[in-house]
Amino acid sequence: MIPFARRASTVYRLAALLLLVAWGALMVPEVPAQSPPNVPVPAGDKSQRARALLDRVNSGGPPLTDAELAEVMEGLPTEQVDVSMVMLAAVVVDRRGRPVRGLKARSFKVLEQGRARPISWFSEETDRPARIVLLLDTSGSMGTPLQKQRTRDALETLFWKFRSGDKLMMLSFAADGVQQHGGWTEEPFSLFDTAAALRREGRTAIIDALAEAAAQVPPAPGERQAIVLVTDGLDNSSEKEKADAVRAARAIGVPIYVVALVGEDRAIQEKRAQAPPLRPLREIARLTGGRFFLAKDFFETDKAAVAVRKDLRHQYWLGFKPLQPPDGNYRPIKVEVDRKGLDVLTRQGYE
Repeated sequence: MIPFARRASTVYRLAALLLLVAWGALMVPEVPAQSPPNVPVPAGDKSQRARALLDRVNSGGPPLTDAELAEVMEGLPTEQVDVSMVMLAAVVVDRRGRPVRGLKARSFKVLEQGRARPISWFSEETDRPARIVLLLDTSGSMGTPLQKQRTRDALETLFWKFRSGDKLMMLSFAADGVQQHGGWTEEPFSLFDTAAALRREGRTAIIDALAEAAAQVPPAPGERQAIVLVTDGLDNSSEKEKADAVRAARAIGVPIYVVALVGEDRAIQEKRAQAPPLRPLREIARLTGGRFFLAKDFFETDKAAVAVRKDLRHQYWLGFKPLQPPDGNYRPIKVEVDRKGLDVLTRQGYE
């Protein structure tokens, strides 16, 4: 048996040793968990620096900071960035459709083909300028005095919601296909008279027009972009399928917002019919991360305009490494948040 004095001495020595270890741990400077390691690349070589940063996150290293993402975007062509990292613009809304702010990267979960992917870059952005393509239906069904007034109301409310620095391009579509009215402008009301004077005639090819409008938006990962379609929703001559418009929008990661100008009878039909006529447009909006609005009067067009601008003013950006380089085949994506009662608006897949 060990004598009491000896046992006590042993206990005191162990306690002293533990205190010294603990004190030493406190004296060691803490290394931030997210501090990026040095990337050994030649000074001034932007492309090598960009590739090294992507290699770091793709191998499980710390996520990119906003400054590092800017380096990647500057150092590599868009095509190479798309292959190395898929970027998603996401809007999180509550049950009343209001954007939710202040979420962190840990609140999000990205699933590609049902498999969780680590987030390589995360950012919450507010009040950054947006680039918007306005796609205006000028077919014959939009030529009645009531529809002309609804269109004026919709454009006026949309234009008033634009912020300084926003850029707009207006396209119209009818029997002659898609027409472009000037280039990008930061003065939306300069297009108001042009829109009012457009002839309304011919049949409607909404899906064809959406696919062509998507081609007018240059690929620009990390930029706020959107297509806003103003129409009555009566597509009677499109040659393309819904999937073609969705595919074109997915190729550049741009959401499509649909403002459907309808009367009370059409609104009731949309709610009660088993196969409502505007379902394809609802699906296009959902699959691309946009929204669909039924607008029967000025108040509802104003509500739609407010929602579109709020979505574009406040977005979360998530970047992740794909399971394998894109090969043209469709891959479904799902983004979830860890709070109940919230919905995530983002594209549902990529190719």
